[in-house]
Amino acid sequence: MKKITVLLLLAALLMTAGCGAKQPAETPATPSPDVSVPETEAPVATPEATPEPTPEPVPDCVDAVVQVDRSPAILTLLKRGDQVDVVGEYDDEHYVIKTELGYGLMEKQLLRISGEAPYASWTGYAYGGAGFYDNYQLRGTPAATLTLNTECEVLDELDDCYVVKVGEDIGFVAKVQISKNYIVYTGGGGGAGTGADGGDISLSFGGIQRLSYVAQSGDVTGTATVLADGAPVVLGYLDRDEVIPVVAEEGFAPEWDGYCTLYLDGLYAYVPAEFVLQDGDEAYEVWSGYAVYGARVYDNYLLRDAGKTVNLNTLVAVLWDCGDFYVVSVNDEICYMATSAVSKTLIATGGGGGGGGGGDTDWTPPAL
Repeated sequence: MKKITVLLLLAALLMTAGCGAKQPAETPATPSPDVSVPETEAPVATPEATPEPTPEPVPDCVDAVVQVDRSPAILTLLKRGDQVDVVGEYDDEHYVIKTELGYGLMEKQLLRISGEAPYASWTGYAYGGAGFYDNYQLRGTPAATLTLNTECEVLDELDDCYVVKVGEDIGFVAKVQISKNYIVYTGGGGGAGTGADGGDISLSFGGIQRLSYVAQSGDVTGTATVLADGAPVVLGYLDRDEVIPVVAEEGFAPEWDGYCTLYLDGLYAYVPAEFVLQDGDEAYEVWSGYAVYGARVYDNYLLRDAGKTVNLNTLVAVLWDCGDFYVVSVNDEICYMATSAVSKTLIATGGGGGGGGGGDTDWTPPAL
């Protein structure tokens, strides 16, 4: 019994010792060092680089040589009734106008400025054989030849011709070929006169002043109406012997039948192919001809104005052939003559007088 009591006491002591043992002190957590968080700055927008404009492709070009003074480099052709923006006067003969393709020159005679009174149309009568042309320059073969007293509704007046309507067709007839009165012949010669012969006078032309390419800028100051079909907007006029760049590749600009395409100062323009010696063409063979009776020479290829009369059989050096006119040298001056005014052979002056032949007149000298 005594043993049991001792054992119980020992057990109690052991239990007391176990319960009273100190628990190991908890190690305090090491405080985390302060973390410095940088302030977030608003991102600065980097300006996008402006892309460089893609340069327009430049066509391959070949050189050509202008043969006719004041050859027009045409930007576009306008129709009768088109409305255009006018920038202002360029000189006595031209306005500067603005089109979708750029700025150019147009002859004043081809425009009616807004606010001007419209032309009062009237009925005229054609002289027999009058040419009815499809162009206001009256170049080339007429579209039709009018019979005597053909009625013409005169719609507008240009410098050298009328804009007329014959039937349903609109065209151009020289002023001297239209009468305001019904024509009745009472005998003698007929037909419209072309002015009196001015007599034999020496040549004395002023120099031709080149018009530079039109600046591609300017404020619009008004509007105008185009009076004639085929009215050219001209980028500039070209001098004889000027070297010009003719486009040699396809696909850069529309092609015009009968014209060379030019690349001038970043713009495309057109010049009549017959006015230039193109790359690969043979040089024109100059030949000598003779002025027919009453022949006139002009300082412009349109043969406008009165011209100057030259003597029968005046020696003419033919430098270039454009079909309806020649570029010629007379007394060492460059001028222009109708092809019908130059004979390839000397014209007989004996006998009953004179009428000279056309460009292919043949003459056999009399036997001595």
